[in-house]
Amino acid sequence: MWLGPLLERIVGALFVFSATVKVVDLPAFELQVRYYNILSEPAAIAVAALGVVIVESVLGIALLTGVRMRGGVPGAAVALLLGFTGLVAYSWAFHGLEECGCFGGVVEMTPAVTISKNIVMIAVLALASKAHGWRAGGTAHRAHPGVRAALGAGGAAIVLVAAAYGGAGAGSLHGEQPFAELAYHDGLDDVSLAEGKHLAAFYGATCEHCMITVGPLNELAVAEDAPRVVAFIIGEAGEIEEFELITQPLFPLIAMDIVEFSRFVGPAPPRFVLVRDGRALAHWDDDPPAPEAVAELLRR
Repeated sequence: MWLGPLLERIVGALFVFSATVKVVDLPAFELQVRYYNILSEPAAIAVAALGVVIVESVLGIALLTGVRMRGGVPGAAVALLLGFTGLVAYSWAFHGLEECGCFGGVVEMTPAVTISKNIVMIAVLALASKAHGWRAGGTAHRAHPGVRAALGAGGAAIVLVAAAYGGAGAGSLHGEQPFAELAYHDGLDDVSLAEGKHLAAFYGATCEHCMITVGPLNELAVAEDAPRVVAFIIGEAGEIEEFELITQPLFPLIAMDIVEFSRFVGPAPPRFVLVRDGRALAHWDDDPPAPEAVAELLRR
């Protein structure tokens, strides 16, 4: 009588933990969704990331509180795990996925480990269902009412926070960003975005569209009275070297940690931000601004 509920609650706890660590830094998870190379539009990526958090939260809370819906909840959890496994396997095989993002930035997991973890979770749910039967009532086992209320409130909080992040949406700067904290070495001097005029690009080393935009950005970098141009990039060292070899940027290319990167970028790079004395004046997604647009903004 106790084995089935216990196993389902273990899986439920993992779902809730997964949703919680994702929502703590939803922009970073949106970036990870981008690297599955299934969605490319920023709005679609933002919706997908938010949807994953909400579905994991709802299923996790249901499993933790003993709501089974005559096997429907465990069945939905198995279907979700199978779907995740298929996506990871596809992106691993065809797009070189290296990290699944299942537990946000808290626990890094390779595709092989992720697939193995999902298979184990599916097996645990199958064993749980066998332990008390698929025909059990919708609430075959119940947690204490106080526990159910607390878990329900926690799940609602996750969903509300996720919705708040999603409301910020792609294309926003998620409020004031600490551009003044950014600094780099341009080969001669140490340069801080806290002073002067800069156009900061944010790139992904494996992002093909990012590579295409380097040419126009090179033109802006050598334009008369143009701001300093610098690009911050995420990726493995070898990927960044290949990016630089292919694109030949005429501006500094600075490697950045993905967690730090997510503070400045929405669901998917590239993003271009015009900064004056550490404050963002404007930003553009997908393509860099024309020199005339930059000059007009700086005259204001």
